[in-house]
Amino acid sequence: MKKSTKAASLSAFLFPGVGQFYLKKYSKGMLFAAIAFIGFMMIMSAVFGIALSISEDIQLGKIALDSGSIQSLTQQVMAVFQEPSLVNAKIAMIASWLISTIDAWLMGRKMEKADAKI
Repeated sequence: MKKSTKAASLSAFLFPGVGQFYLKKYSKGMLFAAIAFIGFMMIMSAVFGIALSISEDIQLGKIALDSGSIQSLTQQVMAVFQEPSLVNAKIAMIASWLISTIDAWLMGRKMEKADAKI
């Protein structure tokens, strides 16, 4: 498998920046991985906060323990994901993933061409 294909596949299917690490471009890899990781953690923090809130309401008896009540509350709480900080986190994470994949492929192609000249 070509370096460009393998690097792009690693960034696309594992995590942003992994392709750069494969190509030994550690600072770029860390940048892409950090952006995606921070976005991921912001989103997961909101998800766990919502889950914790719902579970506390169930334990306190504020919500009936049936799927209809929980589903209704979950749909109401999903408005949290429209907050600007979470929208930005989603955009940053997706952009990091896409740019990392493209960058890994381009860097791999450049290395392949340099190797071919030798």
